[in-house]
Amino acid sequence: MMIKRFSYAKIAIAGISATAQRLRVHKVSQRCSPHLSHYSLLTTRSSFLTVFFVCSLWLKTTPALSQNHPLLPYPHQIIEHESAFNMNEFVPVFRGKNATLEQQRAIWMLCEGFERIFGKPLKITDKEKGSIIVLRNLSTETTSKNQEKTILPVGEEGYQLNILPDKIEIIANSNAGLFYGSQTLLQLFRTSSLTGRINCMTINDMPSSKQRYLCYAWDSLHAPSFNNVKQLIQSTSHFKFNGIALLNDAASSLFSEMELFYLKKFAEQYHVDIVTDTRNFQNEQILNINLQSKIYPELQQTLQTIFSTFAEEENRITVFHNSGAPLFIDNWYSMFWTAELLWNQPKNNTPAVMKQRQSQYEKALDRQFFEVDFSLCEQLRAFDSLQIISLSEQDFWDSVTLDGVSHDPANNRFVLTRALALEERLQLFLDSAPIMHDEILYSMIFAAQRAGFIALKNLLQESLTQQSAETETVQETVELLYKNIQHLKHAHEIVWSVENDAAFPESVAQKYDRMLTELENFMYFCRKIQK
Repeated sequence: MMIKRFSYAKIAIAGISATAQRLRVHKVSQRCSPHLSHYSLLTTRSSFLTVFFVCSLWLKTTPALSQNHPLLPYPHQIIEHESAFNMNEFVPVFRGKNATLEQQRAIWMLCEGFERIFGKPLKITDKEKGSIIVLRNLSTETTSKNQEKTILPVGEEGYQLNILPDKIEIIANSNAGLFYGSQTLLQLFRTSSLTGRINCMTINDMPSSKQRYLCYAWDSLHAPSFNNVKQLIQSTSHFKFNGIALLNDAASSLFSEMELFYLKKFAEQYHVDIVTDTRNFQNEQILNINLQSKIYPELQQTLQTIFSTFAEEENRITVFHNSGAPLFIDNWYSMFWTAELLWNQPKNNTPAVMKQRQSQYEKALDRQFFEVDFSLCEQLRAFDSLQIISLSEQDFWDSVTLDGVSHDPANNRFVLTRALALEERLQLFLDSAPIMHDEILYSMIFAAQRAGFIALKNLLQESLTQQSAETETVQETVELLYKNIQHLKHAHEIVWSVENDAAFPESVAQKYDRMLTELENFMYFCRKIQK
């Protein structure tokens, strides 16, 4: 069967052939997730591109504190002062002899975060004189007999953070307020990790919503691991969520009574409530976000939906449904956007306000979650440009047939090119700088590779439908698809293991095996025609 050659086939093959090798695995540093600590996705690239990219990162590595502080969520009020606080060799933090267990816990967590950022410990002292960092819970302070206790107008979970040239003070009405104030201070420390200098300021802050829940909903295939939930508690509390709801009928069977008891006690340290009963929430409160409706979410639309909802109503509970491949590890980008709006509700939902809040949010997410000074969020939003072709789970699994549906070649060529470029860019981020939560980038790379796989498969389908390619070219493309699906299956197993406690689903493994068998038969068919 000799048919007309299509011009883009060789280009597509050249691009994908390298991709097929990029899912090899090797050992990486222990800073990765325990499930991914021995794996990384490799890529090949030119020396010039690498040097150029590293230089561009170097030019961006000096953080500057301006009026727009990269804090997440952004505080309600920041009052700037002249001068700055400069980090000394030793920074004493006042504990006090009468400090409660929760106050001491807040200090210990502050010390842990400080040491991780600066590589040196805080010095804990019981003497307030000479202390640099002081945490004050006004509700536990003793007063004279006729003197009323001082209460800050920031509510139960709010705080005031004062940064002076020679002292830092966190004042709150409760231990929860002290905890949230210390999380904001840690974020300021992170932005000053290179200079050791923080602008003097006063932050008055309190949450707009009392219920700030991150809600899990998963299907029968998914089973979030015990350690995954613990990590979720730590990460989300840093950005001021105060509850995690495991919204599934099988939640109580997923963990034993002892495990649930331990999770709840562990969460209490971070002022997080664990809920396993959906009756705690009324239906009208729930905003459902299904992140897995496609190969990856339509991020901008999701952000707009969440923003519009929270600008109009308070105390909405956002449920993130995990019902597909665990791409983006449940999409932190949308989840922390919810944290931003729950803590500091927008005054209105105009496009201008949305744009300003999103820009501020992305800078904070890059700096505070990924701990980098360049924009990874731009790469997350780059996926939106690939929505010009259908990218559903079903499209990924669809067979290549001689009489299949016709696909627009121009759009698929665009998606293939952009997916490969996006994969290269993400891999350069991984290779050129240390990134916190880099397992999320592995998931992003996997998503880009799956998009490229669909686009190449669609191009092959189109050539078969139009009878516009030579048999030899078709065979080469099928062989590339076969190699790619082998690597994608292995990468999927790795990405799955990060989030889920259960073994890789047999039903998904069978889908991969079915595709491999179909492509093997296709290759045999092409060879037979050539003979």
